Amino acid sequence: LSCTWRRGDTPALLDIGHPEVANRRRLGFSRVEGTWGAQRYKLVFVTHKGWWSGTKSRVGVVVHGADGDLAPLLDQRQDHFLTGGTDTFFAGAARSIGEVSSVDLLFAGGGDSWKLEKMYVTDLLTGREWVFLCHKAVKKPGLELTERQLTRRGVPVGGAEECDYQFTFYTGDASGAGTDAGVHCEVMGRYGVSETISFDREEALFERHGVDAFTRAVDRDLGELLTLRVWHDGKGWGSAWNLDKVEVKNVRSQRTWVFKNYDKWVYRGKHVAIKGRVIVDGLLERKGSKVAAPTSFMRLSAPAPSTWLSSRRGLALEVVGDGGNKGKVEE
Repeated sequence: LSCTWRRGDTPALLDIGHPEVANRRRLGFSRVEGTWGAQRYKLVFVTHKGWWSGTKSRVGVVVHGADGDLAPLLDQRQDHFLTGGTDTFFAGAARSIGEVSSVDLLFAGGGDSWKLEKMYVTDLLTGREWVFLCHKAVKKPGLELTERQLTRRGVPVGGAEECDYQFTFYTGDASGAGTDAGVHCEVMGRYGVSETISFDREEALFERHGVDAFTRAVDRDLGELLTLRVWHDGKGWGSAWNLDKVEVKNVRSQRTWVFKNYDKWVYRGKHVAIKGRVIVDGLLERKGSKVAAPTSFMRLSAPAPSTWLSSRRGLALEVVGDGGNKGKVEE
């Protein structure tokens, strides 16, 4: 499958050095026979913010899926792929390429290079989104991106029970608390363990006293979360990381678990296992407590503080009302 695109107001100019290519109005899309179909994709490239990270050389891309490939011709301008930039392109295909597996980046630079942080591929029909992490210089003739994470489940494929989770990392406030290393984790729940989940590696992330949030999809709903294992690859100078806590939110159920590391250091090669507690409406549920914290979706109340109901089994439940009155229901 391929997609050719050009401006709606001018013939295609493939040479980005052509004086008429830059400083044009917004991109317009014109139908090219046989290439623009009902299936549409969004491609987003994030260039590194460091010195000399951008490029003006021609960039190409081939997205590989389970049911085919997508090879769009990017209408590249002189202001694309600049240092610290985020560039978005849309591509159409006659049919879906299925589950995206890898991406080939094609690069026409000579002695030039382009440092790409990451690339997003979004299926606009189903809402599924993948991120491919790069964090390296792209040189001629290009490279293959295989480090993939599903960031939005969208419409599951084949009835899969995938579930989105939001991970929020809180870095401590100690001197040198941040890290430039690549952070990874695994989550263990009552219904299974996730695969290794990788997070973006950028200089602005995981800094001292910083809060960084990511969304990742796992292959199932893990149920009640029990333990989080977190580690990093040790890359970068002074890679030790002072981690305060991690909050993990099930986007479907809206339940959030907090895994407190209490500002302990995470060192290279060391996997830290943290047990979790669930947060409901900002209050921490204490395991083993007799009374659960009041919530917006579950509230127990007694008609009168002294109401008692007896039963054969002799089990008792203490009930707390909104005003603080207590009662007991026996069963």
